[in-house]
Amino acid sequence: MKEETVKNAKIKRIAWLHSHFLLWAGGTKFVYEVSRRMHQKIPVDMIVERCSPEMNERYRREGMSVIEINNRSSTSHWYWLFFPFYLEKDIRRLQELKSRYSFFITSMFPMNYVVYRATAYPYMSYVMEPFAFFHDRDMIHGFPMFDRILLSVLAQCYKNLDIEGVQKATVVMTINRGTADWAREIYCRDAIPSYLGVDTDFFAPKPNPALIRKYEGKKIIIHSTDFTPLKKTWDAVQIIEVIKNKIPNLKLLITWSFENARELARLKRYVQDHDLNDHIEFVGHVSHNDLPYYYSLADVSLYTGIGRGASAASLFVLECMACGTPGVRTDFTADEIVHELTGFLYRAGDTRSLEKYLTELLTNDPLRKKFGEEARKQVLLRYNWDRVVDRILEILEKAKQSDGRA
Repeated sequence: MKEETVKNAKIKRIAWLHSHFLLWAGGTKFVYEVSRRMHQKIPVDMIVERCSPEMNERYRREGMSVIEINNRSSTSHWYWLFFPFYLEKDIRRLQELKSRYSFFITSMFPMNYVVYRATAYPYMSYVMEPFAFFHDRDMIHGFPMFDRILLSVLAQCYKNLDIEGVQKATVVMTINRGTADWAREIYCRDAIPSYLGVDTDFFAPKPNPALIRKYEGKKIIIHSTDFTPLKKTWDAVQIIEVIKNKIPNLKLLITWSFENARELARLKRYVQDHDLNDHIEFVGHVSHNDLPYYYSLADVSLYTGIGRGASAASLFVLECMACGTPGVRTDFTADEIVHELTGFLYRAGDTRSLEKYLTELLTNDPLRKKFGEEARKQVLLRYNWDRVVDRILEILEKAKQSDGRA
């Protein structure tokens, strides 16, 4: 009887619910890297409100299905204006689909609440971070006044749904220890960290002759942004103004996962007005296949972002490290750069330290080489996607077996 119970508790098919796959940002990348590896062991279907053609094609190549259950998502103002309507639409559609699956994973609001309301048990709430637009004060305070008022209204109306969706989960997991602490504070649930991973075969030192010729003789800093207030891209731009006279051949390359036309225009005007055109280049969106070439080209990666938990984490920094590029980043997490071993950590707003660390790495070739080699070693040692997947599957199996509704 006991053996039969364990057998029945085995997970046969998983539904992974995420709000949308419209932006190739950190959360979308994490879900993709984990779910496609998980699919090799247990069938996984992706359920989202909306999906871009690019992401549909990515999952199709992995032999996976993406099921779109709505015609709008949280990227639309209309979605939030008529949120109760779109929420009920999600719930009804999941109720139609839920019999296909033996376990559910959610990774962004409102999907945690959708699964709960659809009684799609057992389910894991994977809290990448407490939903930023409701709970992240640093992000909210970075927006203009009108947007802050709007987010405050939305939070008052709907944040309790987010909290309820996590509290009712069979099990809760998260990115790192910092996010686990934050999740306990917001949701009153203990969350099990899985940490991040890097595809170290793909992200590896890969010199690209064309890029090397294009930037020959330059000292390259690379910075990736989504133009949100948390990324503090202005700090990256303004530090170039401080150090350009010390390093005349300096070049900051700015790439992005999502374009904010208004913020980009402001940055470009600043660069033009402060005579920084020779030192800053707005590269734009770089295809996934080309990222290792840019990360390998760079002498230093620069992460100026702020935030708690997962907001403090940066796959960009880890991927650069995997390519043998040391980094300088804010000290909101010590899970990536080891200070004075693989790069430097500095306190946000400490321009003097940022200037010192960037100058030291860009003018000291042996130190930069040493840090870069150690950076790749650290990623190979600690950040492995297969290890992340095994950890999540282990927790899923235990949760399935212990769930009273199994």
